[in-house]
Amino acid sequence: MWIRGIVLAGLGAAFVLASASVGEAQILSAAPPKVDEAVVHEVNSAAIAIAVGAQSIPAERMALGRRLVEAMNRRAQLERALGPAYAPTKARILQQAPPMPAQRRAKLEAAIDETLASLEKDEVDRLVQGQARYYAARLTPEQFGTVLEFYDTPLGRKTARAPGTMTQDHEVRSYILSHPTMLEFIVALPGSAEVDETLAAQAESDLGDRLWARLCVAAKTRGLPTPDCPAT
Repeated sequence: MWIRGIVLAGLGAAFVLASASVGEAQILSAAPPKVDEAVVHEVNSAAIAIAVGAQSIPAERMALGRRLVEAMNRRAQLERALGPAYAPTKARILQQAPPMPAQRRAKLEAAIDETLASLEKDEVDRLVQGQARYYAARLTPEQFGTVLEFYDTPLGRKTARAPGTMTQDHEVRSYILSHPTMLEFIVALPGSAEVDETLAAQAESDLGDRLWARLCVAAKTRGLPTPDCPAT
């Protein structure tokens, strides 16, 4: 039972999503045009509900959402954020594993690596899809056009590589001032962070069980003893 106990006890603390959108919203304080925060919150909340729910979104809007998420480099940002969240789980399993021959321990490490990599990919896919759904619900086609045009510029590509520059780069602020439609995208950014957090919390509820099931499969395929795993 030692692996299952460690998994269930340790994953809650290990699963910490450092959302790549956090910090971008600070640019709101540098954007001179006044916005009605209550209205922004209401519109963002409605889009968040759609993003994390099961409501159907027109295919053409989803295509725009996916294009934007890709242009923003969100997958790479999420991979950087999620990777460290799983590391403590591997370390804890190996630390508390009973003594075993070096060859068997190497197989266990490989099984853990395979399991965590598959979970991370699934989670990144879910979050990227959630982001695409959020922007598909939040932005109009005209707003998509303006934002996609921004991310196709050298300045936009630099921002995608280092999203934190949106809070610091005076060129970005100048671009927003000269393209007022961009402001709607900027005020939507805090909602994208909430989508990440909501989807991460939903996944965490059964993450331990999913990790355990996949670890059992990975261990069995390597010929490791799995007395605590369900029979197949």
